[in-house]
Amino acid sequence: MVSKHSIKIMIAMMIIVVVFISSFLVVVPLKAGATTITVKADGEGDYTSIQDAVNNASEGDTIFVYEGIYHERVIINKAIMLLGESKEKTVIDGKGKMEDVCSVVSLTHNNILLEGVTITNGDGNGIMVGEYVDQNVIKNCIITSNSGAGISLRKCSDQNVIENCTIGSNKGAGIVLSYHNSNNVIINCTISGNSIGVYIYQSSDNNITRCNLIRNQDGVSIDRASNNRIHHNNFVKNMGQAWQQASFNYWDDDVGGGNYWSDYVGEDADGDGIGDTPYNISGGGKDNYPFMKPLDLGLPEEEKSVGKFVVQPIIIIILIVIIIVSVMVGGITYRGRRKQKEKQLQEHIPEEVNPLMVVCPYCRASFQITPTKKPFKAKCPKCSKISMLR
Repeated sequence: MVSKHSIKIMIAMMIIVVVFISSFLVVVPLKAGATTITVKADGEGDYTSIQDAVNNASEGDTIFVYEGIYHERVIINKAIMLLGESKEKTVIDGKGKMEDVCSVVSLTHNNILLEGVTITNGDGNGIMVGEYVDQNVIKNCIITSNSGAGISLRKCSDQNVIENCTIGSNKGAGIVLSYHNSNNVIINCTISGNSIGVYIYQSSDNNITRCNLIRNQDGVSIDRASNNRIHHNNFVKNMGQAWQQASFNYWDDDVGGGNYWSDYVGEDADGDGIGDTPYNISGGGKDNYPFMKPLDLGLPEEEKSVGKFVVQPIIIIILIVIIIVSVMVGGITYRGRRKQKEKQLQEHIPEEVNPLMVVCPYCRASFQITPTKKPFKAKCPKCSKISMLR
């Protein structure tokens, strides 16, 4: 039988255990009454304007935007979620709507989720993340055809995530991290056809992974920025694949995984899928573990061609044929021009001319001839030798 004293000891121990465990728990207060606000261009939602919905939302609310084209610029200045019905068909078009703001969408607060929209036609940037703004997520978006960058993170913007976005055909860089941005993550994005895929300036400890960087003027450019990690990406047919200046960065994960480079010409003697020699980065740095084949990151089929360039026999035959034809055409053209010139010379001598007194170059005898064309031959009546006269 358990004594009362033992029971009291057991109860005290249980209380101590509960208190100890609870000290490790974090209580996250939930906002009461968080609501979903709808935006629909035809007037069937709560608002027809995304900005009106943002202005009337409270912290923690969700704004759901139906398919449609919304000609406006949007400033999100509170911690909300803005979700599009379809990233292809929910379009925020900034053309002619920039006014004093140079970005189509501006995030000026922490803890914003922007997902599922197309952002296009900005006179400046597609998306701007403001100074000292942290922990935002830009996800499943299309950012295209903007005059500036696709996405630009301003000074001291940290711990943001850009995930599963398609960023292309922007006149500036696809993504810009500038002036002390750190611990940002760019993951599972396709970045193509921009002046620079990703530009990092004076920013550190950022990560670019599992992205396709295709046909940009430069894939990744890093200027005076260090300790950034770029690995497990496909670099395909960029005019300059990667470049860094006054920087030290990591182009692999240190344990056997780097990036795929479409212009890598190294060998893989042991067949492990990793090149035997590093891929050198322009300006310094190297990828110690370059992949021999593209990573499975949704790379378009037309961009998956691998291997060194080999001159095929058919190419050689075509080149030979082109050379032969060029020589033949050149010869025919030369002969044609020569005959035309001779004909022009003949046409300039009249049919009836006065007799001409000439001197034989052999016997120095003088005699008279009547020339009919030029040049012409004349036979000396004294020595009977024939001379060519011009």
